[in-house]
Amino acid sequence: MRYVSDVDYELDEIERVESGEIECFETGTEIFFTSVYKDRVEFEYNWEDEDWPDWNCSLEEYKRILLGKKAFLMLPKEIESYLEIKINDL
Repeated sequence: MRYVSDVDYELDEIERVESGEIECFETGTEIFFTSVYKDRVEFEYNWEDEDWPDWNCSLEEYKRILLGKKAFLMLPKEIESYLEIKINDL
């Protein structure tokens, strides 16, 4: 996601999942897939030469990540700009 509009699109699709309009929202690239469900988000890495395990997180954690990404994209384009976001208790 390079643009605020990309993040907004994902957040809109998450709203559709949360409201029950759709059961799952799937997105990704050629090597990385994301499946968003009401209770979890699943990540699948698919690269020929690598064997990374699939993983998941809660929908709330994923939404925090997206909101952090959106805030990051909105930062001034200056070297001094930074952003800290707490995603979970780790």
